Amino acid sequence: MNIKKLSTIFSIFLFFVNLYAENFTKCYTFDCNSINELKASLQFENLTIANTKKSEIIVEFMADDEALLPEIVQKNSTIIVKNAFSNFTNKSSCDVNILVPEAFASDSIYLETHYGKITINNLNAKKLKIIPGSENHYSNIKTDSLVIGDYDESDVIIDNLNCKMCEISRTVGNITISFAKAPVLDSQIRVKTGNITLSLPEEENFTISANSFNSKFINNFTGVVKKYIRDGIEYTHNKGGAVISLKTHSGDITIMARVER
Repeated sequence: MNIKKLSTIFSIFLFFVNLYAENFTKCYTFDCNSINELKASLQFENLTIANTKKSEIIVEFMADDEALLPEIVQKNSTIIVKNAFSNFTNKSSCDVNILVPEAFASDSIYLETHYGKITINNLNAKKLKIIPGSENHYSNIKTDSLVIGDYDESDVIIDNLNCKMCEISRTVGNITISFAKAPVLDSQIRVKTGNITLSLPEEENFTISANSFNSKFINNFTGVVKKYIRDGIEYTHNKGGAVISLKTHSGDITIMARVER
């Protein structure tokens, strides 16, 4: 074997050695019957919540530096995950994956990340509060109460939301929500700069109260478009129901019929 081939093989070997040497992982399992609450208070970490076919709750950390791995503890019936490192750089990365059984239903879940992204796919909780960071895409959420606060400029996309009420307040970013059912309690969605787009089942009963200082209200149920709804506008769908209050300063408000996929 010539020197050139040996050099190539050695370079490939070093690549894989460095690849695996620079990834640090930890995995924890919890009995889901002993857990009622989840709390994740993070800063730069990317957070993903999804289902597992296993019967335990699984929490996985993966980082390119061991010092970036978060802390985790079980306190009574609560799993607490928190950031343990503050000197984050753009070259650093840390992923937090929380995998829950499909039948798991929590009493309360609190999720916060300042600069990382939050991805949720299939989650059931009586109370859900999210303080999102850079990117936020959630799907198949069932909850009595959904609260989304504000930290960084980012869009919020929620597919197939089933909630009794929601309260969403953002400063900058578009809010796009597809409701599986209309909320049964009064709800409010506000953003200072950004569009609000809602899709709801056509057969549901609900009332929309919309206010936009500098943009327009687009009602695809009726085909009506109203500009500069600074004094507000109300739309009653079918028999009417709980009020969904929508407010922007600069951004269009659009409501439409949900399309089943």
